Amino acid sequence: MQNPKSYPIHQSALFKVTTKARLAELLRCELNFIRKLCSDKNYALHKIQKKGGDGTREVQVPCKPLKLVQKRIKVLLSRIIMPGYVISNRKGFSHVDNAKQHQENSFFLTTDINKFFPNCKREHVASFCQHQLFMSPDVADLFSRIVTFKGFLPTGSPSSPILSYWMYSMTFDRLSVLAQRSELKLTLYVDDLTFSSNKPFPKKFLGAIKTRLKVVGLELKSEKTKFYAPKDHKNITGAVLTPDKRIVVPNRLRQKIINDAKVLAEPEISYQDSLKIMGRIYSSRQIESNAFAGILRKVKQAKIEEVNKG
Repeated sequence: MQNPKSYPIHQSALFKVTTKARLAELLRCELNFIRKLCSDKNYALHKIQKKGGDGTREVQVPCKPLKLVQKRIKVLLSRIIMPGYVISNRKGFSHVDNAKQHQENSFFLTTDINKFFPNCKREHVASFCQHQLFMSPDVADLFSRIVTFKGFLPTGSPSSPILSYWMYSMTFDRLSVLAQRSELKLTLYVDDLTFSSNKPFPKKFLGAIKTRLKVVGLELKSEKTKFYAPKDHKNITGAVLTPDKRIVVPNRLRQKIINDAKVLAEPEISYQDSLKIMGRIYSSRQIESNAFAGILRKVKQAKIEEVNKG
């Protein structure tokens, strides 16, 4: 699962960076330019639909020059070896691969961390830089300003997902140890925690997880915390594991695509609508490779016809 070019944290180019000039060199920018990028004015704010369609959420998107620098940071951090339980931030691995890690188990606990990125504060970034990357305090401070918006990790930044892991890596490692002691499998997908086993969970396990997270100021979303028994359909990071251990498309996404088929029957369908429908189908095909073949053919034909009209 590891990148063949991965190495331990003490071999990272970011390890023991003690001057701002060296940091700028690693990020392939002039130091004065990096300082200018640290302003919150370099972000655009967008409202996007929440998963499931329940309201909207704000996404903070960096301007192009800042995004390029943050992508460079992401590349440098992604070369550091991560534990096997971390599924996100790995090239070629998706939310479906996260579900596949648990495919042979029967008992599940799925949950995620409440307001994770807003709780990933700039001071936590600086602490990671100083105490794990051993940067000097002034370099750690500058680094933390490059990757944060109004003092927290922005949701639209390419560096935020991997940084969110490293900032709390020691806490996640402790959760992994707790899982191993109870003979449970743990995977982490950004802020989604999945635990599984072939035997029932210890009664105090969830409480132990909450206690460990509370130490670092984090808490679980109660409405997203679910236990599953062997006969249940388990929703794991957007894929469903059936009682007979198949991974299938969630009913909500399946129903949306079925409704899309009705839209295709209308005499006029816009190019944008056809793109949206195709997006849903390709999303479902990450889970089931041959899903909705007939609808996909129809939407491709509708898209071609709309382009020809133009």
